[in-house]
Formats: sequence, C-alpha cells, structure tokens
Amino acid sequence: MGWMQRLRNSGSRRAHIEQELTDEVAFHRDQQVADLVADGWSPTDARREAQRRVGLTGAWVAEGVAQDTLPWLTTWLRETRQAARGLRRRPVLPVASAATLALGAGVLLAIATVVDSALLAPLPLPDSSRLVVLDETQDGQRLGGNPARTADYHRELDSVRGVAGLYGESVVLGRGAAAQRAQVLGGVGPFTGVLGLTAGQGRVFTEQEERDGAAVVMASDRGWTRLFGRQPTLVGQSITLRGATYRVVGILPAALDYPRDIDFIAPSGPEYQRAPRGGNWLQVVGRLAPAATLARAENEARAAARRFAETYPQQDRGLDVRLVPLQAFETRDVRAPLLLLLGAALAVYLVVCVNVGGLLLVRAMARDHESSVRTALGAGPWAMARLSVHEAVLIAAASLPGAWLVATLGLRWLGGAMSDEVAAFTEVALGGRTAVTSVLVLMVTVLVLAAWPAWHVATRSARPGAAAHAVTDAPSRRRVRRALVGTQVACSTLLLVVALLFAASVQAMLDRPRGFVAADVVAVRYDLDWEQPKAVIDRLVDQVLTTVLSVPGVETAGVVDRFPLQGGTQSARVQIYGEVEVPPGRPDISVRAATPDYFAAVGIPLTAGRLYVDGPAAEGRPEVMISAAFARRYFGDADPLGQRLWVRWNGDVPEWSQVVGVVGDVRQTFRDEAPVPEVYRPWVRGYWPLLHVAVRTDGTGSVLPRVRAALQEALPDQPLATLAPLGDVVDAGNREAHALTRVMSACALAAAVLAVIGLYGLLASEMLARRREVGIRLALGARTWQLRGWLLRPGLWLTAIGVVVGLASSIPVARLLQAQLFGIQSGNLRVRVLAAAALLLAGLAAALIPAYRVVGARALSALRYE
Repeated sequence: MGWMQRLRNSGSRRAHIEQELTDEVAFHRDQQVADLVADGWSPTDARREAQRRVGLTGAWVAEGVAQDTLPWLTTWLRETRQAARGLRRRPVLPVASAATLALGAGVLLAIATVVDSALLAPLPLPDSSRLVVLDETQDGQRLGGNPARTADYHRELDSVRGVAGLYGESVVLGRGAAAQRAQVLGGVGPFTGVLGLTAGQGRVFTEQEERDGAAVVMASDRGWTRLFGRQPTLVGQSITLRGATYRVVGILPAALDYPRDIDFIAPSGPEYQRAPRGGNWLQVVGRLAPAATLARAENEARAAARRFAETYPQQDRGLDVRLVPLQAFETRDVRAPLLLLLGAALAVYLVVCVNVGGLLLVRAMARDHESSVRTALGAGPWAMARLSVHEAVLIAAASLPGAWLVATLGLRWLGGAMSDEVAAFTEVALGGRTAVTSVLVLMVTVLVLAAWPAWHVATRSARPGAAAHAVTDAPSRRRVRRALVGTQVACSTLLLVVALLFAASVQAMLDRPRGFVAADVVAVRYDLDWEQPKAVIDRLVDQVLTTVLSVPGVETAGVVDRFPLQGGTQSARVQIYGEVEVPPGRPDISVRAATPDYFAAVGIPLTAGRLYVDGPAAEGRPEVMISAAFARRYFGDADPLGQRLWVRWNGDVPEWSQVVGVVGDVRQTFRDEAPVPEVYRPWVRGYWPLLHVAVRTDGTGSVLPRVRAALQEALPDQPLATLAPLGDVVDAGNREAHALTRVMSACALAAAVLAVIGLYGLLASEMLARRREVGIRLALGARTWQLRGWLLRPGLWLTAIGVVVGLASSIPVARLLQAQLFGIQSGNLRVRVLAAAALLLAGLAAALIPAYRVVGARALSALRYE
C-alpha cells in the first residue's frame, strides 16, 4: 500500500479499518468453529480451539492497522485529541494563554509588517539596490542638489551610470470648476533611465525631450486611476497642467509605484534644465555602474566635489558629498520611529512569551498528580511530555486568528495616527509571506516555551501523590522560573520608563512658547508650481488678500512662505556690514518671506522698530526684519536697528538690507528647544510659489465657510490645498510624537499587566508546591499573617530585583534615544520613581492574592496525602 493511502487511512478512516479487521478476524474464528463442530467437536471446545488457533483479536487488528496506516501519525492524532479534551475540561488557562499570545504576536506582526515594507522590502524600481542618492553638504550643512552640479556629476563620475535630479510639486490639472490638484515628479537630466522607468502603455521620454524640457508627461497608474478613471485612450491626449498644454506619451506600470503619491512624471522646463549654479532644491540620484561599489563611487564623487569647490568657490566652497542607498535615504525620517516601535513590540512579545511559558508550567504542575497516576498505570514519561507539547501547539493555533485580527486593526490604527511618511507603509496588506512567517514564528516560540513544562512532566516521580508530597520544587527549576519572571518585570520597567520619558518630553515640547497665537486664525494654502513667473505669484497674492479681507468677520490677513511649526523654507549665508567675509563656521540663516500684515495676523509681536515696507513701495528700499534670537546671537547688547545685512544667495555684488525691526521668536518645528535665528524680508523681494495665508477672524464659526466660498468664487482655477483652523494645521506636526507616545504607553501597559500575570503565575505555582509545608506550619500553631509575610517575601524581592534591572537598563536606552527623538531627558528621576512605584505596587498585589489563597483551610487539606 502506498504512503498516500496510508496517510489517508491514518485520519478519519482508521476507525473504519479497525472495524474491518475486527470483523475479518471474527469471520475466520467463526469459520474455524463451524469446521471443528462439523468434525465432531462440541461447540464449547470448538470455540476454545478456534480462539487458540486464530489468536487474540487485538494483536491481529493492531498489526493490520500498523500495516495500513502511519503509526507515528496515528499516535500524534490520538495525543492531539487527548490534549484537546484536556484543554476543554479546564479552559481558563488555555484561553488566557491564547489571548495573551494573540495580543503579543498581533502587535509584533503589525509593526514588523510596516518595518518590512519600509526598511527591508526593495523599492518598486528595477534593480533598486543600485540606486544611490548623492547627499551633499556645504560646510557641514545639508544641501540640496543643483541642475548644473547634477550635470557635472553625470559627466565626471565613471562609477555611476547616469545622474539625475528629482523634485516633487503640486500643480493644477485642468481649468475652471473642473480644476484639481495633481502631484508631479519633475526630473532634471536623464531621470527615466537612471530610475529604470518603463511604459506599461505608450512610451517613455526620449533623451531630447528630457534634455530640452519638452511639454510631455507620463501618468502613473495612481494618476491614471484617480484622475482619469483608467481611460483607455489617455495616451496621446493633451491635458492642461500649470495652465499650459502637455501631451501624455505613456502610462507607467502599476508595479513602478515610486514615489507612492505621484500622479505624473515630467521633465523640468528648459529654464530649470539649464538653471545657473545657485539654488539648491534637487534630490540627486544616480545608478551605480554594474561593476562599481558604493565605496569607490563615493570616493569619485567626493573628489569631484572638491574639484567643483575649487572651480566655483563662490557657490561650491566647502562642498562635500556622501552616497547613500536610495531606500535608506527615503526612510531616513521614519527609520528611528519604526525601529523604536519594533523594539517595543519585541519587548512586549518577550514578556508575552515568558508569561505564556509560566502559565504552561503552572498547568503542568497542577497536573502532577494526574501525570503520576498515568505513569504508574503504564504511560511513558515522554508520552506525558508530548501531551504538554500538543497542548502548546493547540494553544498557538487557537491564537492565530486573534493575532491576525490584532495585526489588521493595528495597521489601520498606525495608518491614522502616524505621520504621512509612516502611514504610507501601513497600507501594505498582510500577505502570504507575512502569514507563513507569523505561523512559523508563533509555532517555534510555543514549542520552545513548551520544552520546560514537558521536561517537568517527564521527570516527575511516578508515585501517585508525589506532587503533593514534594515540599518545594527543584531549586534549579525554581531559579529558572524566577529568572524568567524577573525578565518580565525588567522589560516592563524599561518600557514603562521609556513611555513615561516620551510622554514627559512631548508635554515639555508642547509647553514651550510657540511665539504666535493660533486662536481665531484660519490657514489658507495655495500650491503653485515652481515654474510660475514671479508676476503671476504676486498677482495671485494680491487677489487672495483682497478677497479674504472683503469677507465679513476677517480682521487682517498676511502671506508667509510657510506657517510656524512646519519647518523652514530657504536658508542662506548672512554677512553683517563691517565683516570682510562670512565668518567660518557661521551656519546658514533661515530667511523667510512675508507680507507686513502677517505678523499681526498670527500675533507675532514687534519688539523693536517698525514693520518693513512691502509691495511697489519696497522698490529701492531694501529692508529686513530679524528675530529676537538673531539679534541676541549676532548683535548682543548692540542696537540692531539700522544695521545692514547681506543675504548672500548668489553673486559677489553686495545687496545690503537695513534692519528696521525686531520681532518675537517663532519655533520652526516642535522639536526646536531653542529659537532659530531668522531674517524676514518683504514678500515682493522673494520667490516662493507655496502661498501660506494667515487670516485672523473675529472668532465667529461662520467665517471659515465664508472664506472658502469667497476664494472659490474669486479663484475658480486655483484649487485650495488647505483651508482649516491654523491650530489644527500646525498641530499636525506633532502627530507622530503623540502616536509614538500612545504606542509606547500601550506597549508598556500591556507588558506591565502581563508581567503581573506572570508574577502571579510563578508565585501561585511556588505557593501551590508549598501547600503541605504551610499546612504543617498551621497545624503546629503558626499565625496566618506570619505565613503570608513568609510567602510574600520572594515575590517582593523578585519584583524589586526586576525593577532595579529595568531602571539600570533604561539609562543607556534613554541616552540613545535622547539623541534621536524629541529631546528625551534621560536623567529624569521623577519618571523612574513613578515607574518603580507602579510596578512594586503591582507586584505586591500579584503576591497577595495567592498568599491569601494558600494560607487557609486549603493548606490543611494537603495533609490528607500523608
């Protein structure tokens, strides 16, 4: 019989085969009886003789079943059914173990899926591991790429096969009421070849189209679906972007989903392709040559940067460059938060594993008497051990649906709570690879955890009642269990300290002065494309301000390049009149552009001087204002009013501006611990196509919809990018900090609860093993409060040791995080005292419950085994 048939017989057909074999043996026995009776035997003697000749039915059946089935599988199925019956008889502990495993595995699965998608999975580009970013710095400060330098890199680097510049922008698609926002990836140089882009429909750009900045675009699969409903005839059509006509030459395949939120890709216009060596806004990307290594290519690029610095000292002085893999560069902002979340999830999973192992051991110890009886009746010790393993496997299998549900809900929550960069990676589905990996990890984990209970069962004495006669468990086992639970307490302490440090740092971050008043201010934003002429931008600014100021309830309005707490915009070297050159080591200064009424609109105080003049009156009157931080750092006690500054964008011709006013400090980001020095210049003297309009209102709730209606009527061709209360807009910048704090707090709380459960399980098992000793002490006159104190001491000592280890571990961890996230104060003593007190109290509660249960009438009942 083939092994496939034997495999089938080992399952549901086994009982049928046994019955067939039993009937066959009975038939032969009856036939023997009939033959003997026919030969003159008496029926009684015939049956006795037939039984002797045929033999025992059980032996025949067992031999036949062994030939027609797989004995090992049959044994495994039988023991599994036996384990399932045992779990059903006492369901509380198995259900608790499965729920605990589901929680820990689900949290780990959700975060591991995001980490895999963000940090490990390759980018959706051909041979993406060969793509690198030329990350430039100037005098140690990060610097964007420039079209001229990008072309120079492309010509001079032999180890890099093609260098191109990339940037994203939001543009208007269509006209009038049908106009809508579209995201465009612009490219300078041969960017389609560098990225390895191909066309699912139509074609890619030609070299000449990329070089000349032709008016052609390719739609991404996302843009084709979102904006055109997958219109089959899109290729070859003309569309309106930026108010100009572009021809769609192709559609990217769905697999080439990079970047994730792009609707179109297009060559930059001719003025950007041949831009002078000055502005720095590109992300410069190259593809390594087939035989090139990253180190060799980086050495070539750094040598080229040094040559550029010598050739173009005005623009490229102090230039340096590092080559970073594109995937690592894309995930640089989310790497630390994701790894932190992964560490928290692993810590929780460790606590879960130790907890479940402790619960399984408690279950095994509770069955010591039953195991001894079974062993005495002939069951082998390893058969009893296998039963523990079967129970563990069934518990793991029961936890899988719950783990999957927790992971799915966790991914949804992370997508809504984290920053856009992280949320983009939570959209990944729990696929087949994730499912197989999670099953394997869970099964291996449970098998490892089941080893100790199995060993405990296999090595118990076979004498019935041996468990009750043992005064205490073996010292080695007791030490191992205590070490596991101590690990739980230490991990819980560490997580709780880190979570509290996060909460304290976030609260401190929110309590820092912002420098502006967001109440009753409406934030309006228009995103124009970077190829819009300056006159068009200024005309739109005038229209927007005129429109919003005409709305009833609006008190004042102003335009700025970016709202507070949303980062900086432009920076440049600033030279103070009287200096021969910008002093070495002076960092680039944040240079902001704003209309004069912006400061009143957001409540930034004018602390000295006056507001600068803007608009046509500013021609021939180069004036600037500075922040109080700039005045303190660079003028000290001197009066800054009347001083002259040169914002050195490009060129050697000085353009001195007079300081006419000093305004209060405004935080650029939530992470800023100290105000950043800033220079403000009139809007008319700058170029910035992203309009951020602050509209101060009288506080009535109907103003915002009136502003929306007025702008939509006055500017039908310009879709609004943002229209919301300013407080909501700027608070979005700390969403990730709040989300990280919530996740860390949830992990810490879960770990603490599980640690308390694990501590309870350990103490309950130890006190259970000491029931007889407690009964003897009670019988000899010991007081109950003395016995409870005696039983409580090990638990309190274990909790205290775990807390101390956790507190000690939190010091290097907090110092590591202090340099990475939100200015964590690693030496916060109050946080550590609070965490220690919470866990010590929880440990005391976990020890009191079993102590009160053991010290009582139940302890005396243990003496009945004597």
